[in-house]
Amino acid sequence: METPAKENLLEVKGLSLAFGPKDKPLFAVENLDLSLGAGEILGVVGESGCGKTLSALAVIGLLPPGCRIEAGSIRFLGQELSGLRGDGMRGLRGREIAMIFQEPATALNPVQTIGAQIVEPLLLHTAMTMKEARAEALSIMTKVGFAGVERLYGVYPHQLSGGMRQRAMIAMAIACKPRLIIADEPTTALDATIQAQILELLVRINRDYGMAILLISHDLGVVGGLCGRVAVMYAGSVVEEASTTELFRDPVHPYTKGLIASRPTKESKGRPLYSIPGAVPRLGHKPSGCPFMPRCGSAVPSCALERPDSLEVGPGHEARCPPEAEKRRRVDE
Repeated sequence: METPAKENLLEVKGLSLAFGPKDKPLFAVENLDLSLGAGEILGVVGESGCGKTLSALAVIGLLPPGCRIEAGSIRFLGQELSGLRGDGMRGLRGREIAMIFQEPATALNPVQTIGAQIVEPLLLHTAMTMKEARAEALSIMTKVGFAGVERLYGVYPHQLSGGMRQRAMIAMAIACKPRLIIADEPTTALDATIQAQILELLVRINRDYGMAILLISHDLGVVGGLCGRVAVMYAGSVVEEASTTELFRDPVHPYTKGLIASRPTKESKGRPLYSIPGAVPRLGHKPSGCPFMPRCGSAVPSCALERPDSLEVGPGHEARCPPEAEKRRRVDE
């Protein structure tokens, strides 16, 4: 689903997130650049451990203990978020930026009813009375696909299925009609039918409310059917970014090619799926050059010397792989 370019809502520039002592930082995310337009759906994909979720948590001010912003900027509607603390961030979180967490079973409060958890952001960020907030919560529950909302308003998370818990998380996220929704693996552990329903719901939210969505996933099939643009992350950096159509049609970075090749297709039925050899480097064990070099079948000696820059390989298409970018340039000439 292609989305036209719009004014940027979110701008992440040179973001580096680190653990460990200040004099010997261990970078989990390094020099990350991302932008998201108003009303756009951007997919961020990569294996577990690539820094996708950590980057999203930095945007919403929920970094885990021991992790800090070492460098860079996070701007939302022109406001710098990287140094925002306390009431400043709480005023944005839920009202302007909301997050759908990966595991609703652990993200939802087990001792509060579903209705109470959807009402909470309305009472916190609007001037609604309890009666008005309850009526709005019931309306939102209907919109996200709950049936029998009066009864379900008073149930607890453990009384719902996984798909229903995820719908409750989405209802909480959209309650105040924020400008940006961060959806972190919103279909994890759901069966294919429920997964399709949740993705359809996200598309409808984007269309009906104009909310921008930052979709984090390890599944290229999910982002391919939902996002207008995709950023591929590896070892804490974006290694390729393009429109969804362009990325699938003509990937440049060897890591992106490996991810696309590992997807199940009709042609691969009955055969072992391709898998990228090796694993994402552990924190503190990144190679000195290109972090993907130990797993790359196209590496050249220069890949071991320094971290590659992101290079333009086409209109709106960038890749962090000088050898492949050079091949592309020669073909174009």
